[in-house]
Amino acid sequence: LTLKGIRDPVLNASGFTGSSGITISADDVEINGFEITGTEEMCFAITVNAKNALIEDNLIDNCAEGVMFTGTGNTLRQNNISNCWDFAAVLDSTGDNRIYQNTFINNNGRKMGGSSDHISGGSGSFFQSPEPVEYLWEGEKLTGYMGNYYDDYTGNNSDGDGIGDVSYTADGGTDQYPLVMPYSYYVEEQENESIPEDSWYQFHGKVDHLGYSESGPKTNRTEWVSEDIDAISSSSPVVAGGKVFVICGAGGMEESTDDIPQLVALDEFNGDIIWNVSIPKAVYGSWASPAYDNGMVFTATGPELGCYDAETGEKIWCFNDTVGSQGAVNSGPAIADGMVIFSDWDGSHYYCLDEDTGYLLWSFEVVGDGQSVPAYADGKFYLTSWGYGSSYAGHAYCVDAVTGEQVWHINNIEQNFCGSPAYKDGVLYLTTYNFYGDGDLLALDAADGSIIWQQTIQRTDSTPAFAYGNVYVCGGCAGFSNVQTYCFNATTGTPVWSTPSKTGDNGGIGDWTCSVAVADGLVYVGTAGDGYFGYANIYALDAFTGEVAWHTPHAGSTPAISDGMLFSIGGDQKVYAFKDSLTSPVANFSADITSGNAPLTVNFTDESTGTVSSYSWDFDNDGTVDSTEQNPSNTYASAGNYTVNLTVTNAEGSDSDLKTDYITVSSTPVEPEPVAAFIADVTGGTAPLIVNFTDQSTGSPTAWAWDFGDGANSTEQNPSHTYVSAGNYTVNLTVENAAGMDFELKTNYIEVSETSGSTVTLYFDPESSSVSENESTEINIVASNFPAGFSGYNLTVAIDDPAVAEIVNIEYPSWALITENSTLPGTSIYMKTVDLEDSVKEGAADVVLATLTVSGKEKGSANLSIGVKRLEEDSGDSIEPALLTGKIEVTLLSPLPDQEYAPKDLDGDGLYEDLTGNGEFSFVDIVAYFHNMDW
Repeated sequence: LTLKGIRDPVLNASGFTGSSGITISADDVEINGFEITGTEEMCFAITVNAKNALIEDNLIDNCAEGVMFTGTGNTLRQNNISNCWDFAAVLDSTGDNRIYQNTFINNNGRKMGGSSDHISGGSGSFFQSPEPVEYLWEGEKLTGYMGNYYDDYTGNNSDGDGIGDVSYTADGGTDQYPLVMPYSYYVEEQENESIPEDSWYQFHGKVDHLGYSESGPKTNRTEWVSEDIDAISSSSPVVAGGKVFVICGAGGMEESTDDIPQLVALDEFNGDIIWNVSIPKAVYGSWASPAYDNGMVFTATGPELGCYDAETGEKIWCFNDTVGSQGAVNSGPAIADGMVIFSDWDGSHYYCLDEDTGYLLWSFEVVGDGQSVPAYADGKFYLTSWGYGSSYAGHAYCVDAVTGEQVWHINNIEQNFCGSPAYKDGVLYLTTYNFYGDGDLLALDAADGSIIWQQTIQRTDSTPAFAYGNVYVCGGCAGFSNVQTYCFNATTGTPVWSTPSKTGDNGGIGDWTCSVAVADGLVYVGTAGDGYFGYANIYALDAFTGEVAWHTPHAGSTPAISDGMLFSIGGDQKVYAFKDSLTSPVANFSADITSGNAPLTVNFTDESTGTVSSYSWDFDNDGTVDSTEQNPSNTYASAGNYTVNLTVTNAEGSDSDLKTDYITVSSTPVEPEPVAAFIADVTGGTAPLIVNFTDQSTGSPTAWAWDFGDGANSTEQNPSHTYVSAGNYTVNLTVENAAGMDFELKTNYIEVSETSGSTVTLYFDPESSSVSENESTEINIVASNFPAGFSGYNLTVAIDDPAVAEIVNIEYPSWALITENSTLPGTSIYMKTVDLEDSVKEGAADVVLATLTVSGKEKGSANLSIGVKRLEEDSGDSIEPALLTGKIEVTLLSPLPDQEYAPKDLDGDGLYEDLTGNGEFSFVDIVAYFHNMDW
């Protein structure tokens, strides 16, 4: 039993006492697509008192308790659970439950857990996927085990794979593969998804008409050919539940159709007829295709939309209250969120019905003839119509799917929208048919219908396909024009490749009623046969170059791809199925690590070729099957050499890969205590003296602590340090690891003398500073000493990259009674002052001459330098100092944990009121403040 929420239903369980929002007591139940909120104390949003339940893709928010498992073999996957003020999830009883790919945010109680009797979450329960899964991280497809996201997880993403580097310990178990971001960050937006087995929402497979599948045949091997069922040769089959559903015309099926139009169900794997049922006759050569969902097949022929039982062919309901005189033409049904929609062509209406009952929800009137299969996305249907002979014949519409209200309408397209739209990432791709010349391929902004780009192609009713960032389409009408197949960049409309412009009988590829399909790097497209609608060939083209990969002189209508097979109707009105031959698999595997200390965890990766139906792993070659997963993990607890064997099997046979002594496990060595030792590249010189220290400690230390003897220190392994003043300095290095610690002290190791010709050094303190963007920090200008006193100065300070930082304020010391400086802010300034009261005496050391306030402008680094125009002793003699440079590093303010952008100071008062970083202050920022008060 599957309970799927349609159109985001909300279950508000406020006021429930002593019961959960949803309680499951039967085995093998799936709950998907619900939002549950408001349960009271000791009440769960979902309670499962059964086995093998799947709780997936639900939103549970503001409940006392989240999900409770008191059975075994249950799975909690891809749910968002937030603001639960006690448990977020409880795994109880005997375990064997699995919980992964969930997002847990702001749950005040324990994030995961069990009762006091089952604190481990149930014996044998798991906090990660059962096998490595494919996911997306920063634009790259990766494969690995996945756990869950917890907003209080403190680990890092050291490996750059989106999986935390340390485990997450919950009250009820340990998640070895915690996610560092909510699960939604790991999911590709409906890109190149396989067609679901139980859904074929209209021709081209999905509601968005993308025409893409994961795998298709690499060869032209014919798996089977149906008998002559008089299949409408420009139509496309629908494949679901092991059956191929085909709309057939009059005649062609002896002793079964009696020239009556039929919906025929064929066996997907051998082409035999399972059942057939009479349907209204198609008009005007309509090639409308059926649709399938949830055990029901839908057809639009003549004036009727029919719904049939997919197992028996029995009619469930029909709708025929249409306006047009003839009925549907080319506009097959489309299914979305419990609705089914179709058009009545010359009646100029689209009708939206309840999928289960056939009840009319709304109708929408268009200009001219409506014959597209609508596209659906984000609660909107996209429709087209055309009016032959009109100055602007093409009309496109965006309609609210729930109310049927128009969102926008365009009629600035000269030619006819006779085909169906495809939707991808906010863009509609459509073609036009020109009765007197070339057609068009257009990309429209789905938000308002404006044209993004437009390309000239052969006239066509073809619906574009989308894959690999490209749009694929074909066109051309036999007897009126040449035919071609095209590939365009989906973003820019730039042509990528096209087949030669030829007639079909001279090798041209494509036709006006064919919509191409794409799978596994190939583009499948037919070529016209005799007449306007028939087909005689099908080609497989390289999706990236357009070169022919294979060809067969059969079939050719709009291809349907499912289970690695291609289905297409030929001009002989038979259905053809193409499938690569099945051979015995060849076993092969690898491991991420083959040696190490015990306990050694090894992740094995299957690299077998051919189709594999089952896996048997023996991790120590003792004859016992240790795992049947495709890519398992095993931990070797004891030292030794281990032979690993993988056996793979399919219907044609099996094969084994035995790797002798493949895994070598050693005893864990005892870690030695460290022994501190170090050297310096120079141990004497004049100030300022730069010394590079090198750690030579033994015993594998993991931490270092340096004391340079002048008040400075470092935790780097091999630091560099500048001694600015003369003197003898004692250096100490302390090292440590898990086994212990040690130190080495070198007395008077560094000897620094005064600089020849100058006893004064001007430098920045600190030498290197870091500040956040739009924040400020203070930096001192310091003189090392004044042996003969000091009377005044005229200095300059410059920042070498004005875009990074600027000086916004100067603070003079108390002895500076008369001051003058440049206008601020600035990046190259001067400063003047005098010591009128002789406050700075002979021999004064480390004298602060001024304090600069430096503000960060944008991320980056810049150097600071000092220039001297005048620097005088008490006698009036000039001082020629040594000058040291400084550095300022500007960093970005980090976003709050649950936000994408860093906070912003909107009015420049130093207070960050825009916590979400979206450029405005609103109630959302107040919510963000309370969610992150402890951050």
